Amino acid sequence: MPESKRAALALFVLMFVSYANAEETGKTANSQEVPKQFNVTAYTRYLLPSRVEAQPGKVSILEAGGEGGYDFKILDKLPMTISAAIDYIGIGKTIPRPLPSSLINMGITLEGKVPIFKIKNTYLGASINPSFATDVHCFGSKSFLIPTRVVIIYIPNNQMTFICGPEFFTDFDNDTQIIGGMIYTPTDKITLYLTTEYPHILYKVNDKLDLLAEGQWVLFNQYKVRNGNDDNILVSYREAWVGGGFHFRPSKCIDTSFSAGGVFNRQLRFHHAGEKIDIDKGYYLQGVASVDF
Repeated sequence: MPESKRAALALFVLMFVSYANAEETGKTANSQEVPKQFNVTAYTRYLLPSRVEAQPGKVSILEAGGEGGYDFKILDKLPMTISAAIDYIGIGKTIPRPLPSSLINMGITLEGKVPIFKIKNTYLGASINPSFATDVHCFGSKSFLIPTRVVIIYIPNNQMTFICGPEFFTDFDNDTQIIGGMIYTPTDKITLYLTTEYPHILYKVNDKLDLLAEGQWVLFNQYKVRNGNDDNILVSYREAWVGGGFHFRPSKCIDTSFSAGGVFNRQLRFHHAGEKIDIDKGYYLQGVASVDF
């Protein structure tokens, strides 16, 4: 099935379940008001220069990005969130091998979550994310993707949330991957976000300060870039990192975090040439800020 049709199908299923559930229970989402709310998040992560295997010189990477989201309801029944995001990877090097100076992923996401009728504490979530994954030269149909996900969310109590489902068209090979995990709050002070996207642990010191342990595993994000006259070169980038820091909330609408740690298992792969560049382990510094309006 073409990815555009599968994305449309995911959205249709979400809307159908929402309306069917409203008819079944005799209620609409109006009984649970969803406030209109803006949220803006920005981050910067700097990976210090590291040596490259079998080549002289070093590679440094600056990752930065942001996302803005807005909560609303379709026809006063279907709670949705629409957001726009951009993620930028700037690559600095002293090695002789040419590398793309930047990699960019930017797009729009539409997502929603609704109860599954007659199944207690269980929800269906779906999202579509039309986006471009490229360098600064190759925005166009060749670098266009529509990642689509459908997940089941089960919340048995106030302490636990389980999430699981497939994500389609995550790269240019039209791969499918399973996403999911668990959010668990064993005590008032500890929250474990054991998810595939951003696993981390928070320890609450007080109402303004949390201690943070975090990690991330990126499995070959793919990009279409230009190399000479060819603007259809497939490049993928992989990294993993583990670190710690703190969350600080100076006010109810502002959330910040600062962290540092180690980065490893890094690789740039050029698929057309069957070539890979392995970057040695190193260190990162990261800052994140989020504002609610």
